Amino acid sequence: MKRNHLNDFLVEQIKNKDSQIEGLNQLISSLIEKIESLEKNICSYENLVKELRDTINLLNKRLYGSKSEKSHSENSERKYNGEKLSSKGTYPKEKIEEKPDKKSNPRKAYKRPERRTYDDIEEKIEILEPDAEELIGAKFVRSEKSFRLYMIPAKIVKVIYDRRIYAKDGHLIMPKLPYTPEEFYRRHADPSLMAGILTNKFLYHLPIHRQLNMFVNAGAKIARSTLYDWCGTAIDALEGLYYSIRSEVLKGNYLNIDETTISVIDEDVHHAKKEYMWGLVNTRSKLTFFAYEDGSRSRNVISNILERYIGTIQTDGYSAYKSIGENENNKIQRLSCLSHIRRKFLESRDNDRENSEKALGIIDKIYRLERFFRKQKFHPDKIREYRIRYVVPIFHKFKNWLEKSISNPKI
Repeated sequence: MKRNHLNDFLVEQIKNKDSQIEGLNQLISSLIEKIESLEKNICSYENLVKELRDTINLLNKRLYGSKSEKSHSENSERKYNGEKLSSKGTYPKEKIEEKPDKKSNPRKAYKRPERRTYDDIEEKIEILEPDAEELIGAKFVRSEKSFRLYMIPAKIVKVIYDRRIYAKDGHLIMPKLPYTPEEFYRRHADPSLMAGILTNKFLYHLPIHRQLNMFVNAGAKIARSTLYDWCGTAIDALEGLYYSIRSEVLKGNYLNIDETTISVIDEDVHHAKKEYMWGLVNTRSKLTFFAYEDGSRSRNVISNILERYIGTIQTDGYSAYKSIGENENNKIQRLSCLSHIRRKFLESRDNDRENSEKALGIIDKIYRLERFFRKQKFHPDKIREYRIRYVVPIFHKFKNWLEKSISNPKI
C-alpha cells in the first residue's frame, strides 16, 4: 500500500512539473509575441518620426529658403497635417506655431570635452629646467606637466654582424646569425623589413613604387627589381602558413563560402580585368582563407577545394554550389543564405507586392527572434533549443507557403 501511495505521489508530482513547464513555455511564447508587437510599434513610431522630420525640413526650406534654387517636381506637393502644401510654399497659417522667445529657451552652458591623454602610446619623459643663471637664489615651487605627440620617421638601419670565430680541437666555433627564412639567407633583407613592406602593401594598400620613395627618403636606395624580388620571395616563404590555415579552415564542420571579384592587371593588353577568388570562413575558429585559380569562377574550382571535405556549407544561390557533394553520398550538406533569399523578395516587390511582403514578414520574424536570442546573451545550447522550438516551425510554415505558391501562382 505504501508503495502504491508513493507511486501515486510521484505521478502527481511529475504531472505538476509538466504543467509548470507547459505554463512556462506558454509564458515565453506570449513574451516573444509581445516583444514582436513592441518592435512593430517601434518601427511604426520610427517611420512617424521620419515623416515628421521630413515635414519639418520641408517647412524650414519654405520659410528660410534653400541652398539650391532648383525646384523638384516630385516634392512640389507635400502634406502638412492632412493639408497639401503647394509648390508656391503656401501653408495653413494656423498650423505654424510662433517662434519661442530666445530668453525662454536659454542655450545650455558649454561643456568642454575631456582632453585625450593617449595612454596607449609609448611615453618618453624629458625634464625641462630654466637656465642655470635664472635659478640662482630660486626656490622650487611645483612641477607642471604637458605633452606633445612626436612622430619618428621610418628609418632603415644596416646592421653589420661581426661574427667572432674560434678554433677548438680542430673545429671552428662560429656564432649563428639571427633566424631568417631559408629563402632570405643570402639576401640583405631582414624578416622585419619584409614584414613591413608586405604590411604596407596588402594591409594599407601602399604600392611598391611608393614604398621605394619612402626608402629613398630614409636614405636607402633600393632597386625596384630587387624590392619586387624580395616581395615574391617573402610571399613564397608564407606558403606553408597559408596551407596550414587552409587545412584548419577545412577541418570545421560548418563553413561560409562566397566568391568575390578582384581586379588583375593583364600585362599583355596593359589594363585591368575582372577575375574571381573564393573565400571560405570557419565560423568557429574565425579563420579564413582565399583561393585563386586563374581567376576562374567555375564549379571545378570549388569542387577541388572541397574534394575531401565533410560537413555543412552555407552559400548563396550561385549554380556552382548546387551539385557539390551529390555524387559522393551527400557528404556535404548545403544551406542557403537567408539574407540572399530575402534580397530576392525585396527585388520582386514591384511585380508582386502582396506575396513579397508576406514572405518578408516571415523572414523578418525569424530575424527578430535571432536578435532577441543574442540580445539576451543566451548560451549557444539554449539558442539551439529555442531555434528548434520557435524558429523551425516558422521555416516549415514558410516552406509550405512557398510550395503552395509555386503550385498555384495565384495564391
